[in-house]
Amino acid sequence: MSNDKITSSQSRRTYEKPTVVQRSNLLAVTAEPLAISGSSSGGGNASDRRLKTHVRALEKTANGIQLYTFRYFWSAQTFVGVMAQDLLDQPEFAHAVIVGKNDFYRVNYDALGLRMVTLEEWEATPMAAIAGPAQVPLAAIS
Repeated sequence: MSNDKITSSQSRRTYEKPTVVQRSNLLAVTAEPLAISGSSSGGGNASDRRLKTHVRALEKTANGIQLYTFRYFWSAQTFVGVMAQDLLDQPEFAHAVIVGKNDFYRVNYDALGLRMVTLEEWEATPMAAIAGPAQVPLAAIS
């Protein structure tokens, strides 16, 4: 990790800026592969605030999960999803947070009944775009 610091405007917490590398088609932070879209398939999507830039609060689901737009440091693509640190602050959602081998937080979106999407997917069908498996009924997301 570098000594650069990142201060989150949402939580006023300071995090160290990660070292991000790209090797061929495999994105990694240190050496751990990252899932960055769609269903997390149990391993979790990289959802640590320290890995993101251009973070903006979007809206909350009916059950209180804050959604954000953001980019990963290594990508120009904008996504809609959650911040692992927010979920850790909410006991009812903390079960979805996983600590990766590289000590960055990951989120099992399936456990929340959600999925991370691109901003384009969100704009086409806002809340319906993030509806994942049946753990959270679509009617509960508004």
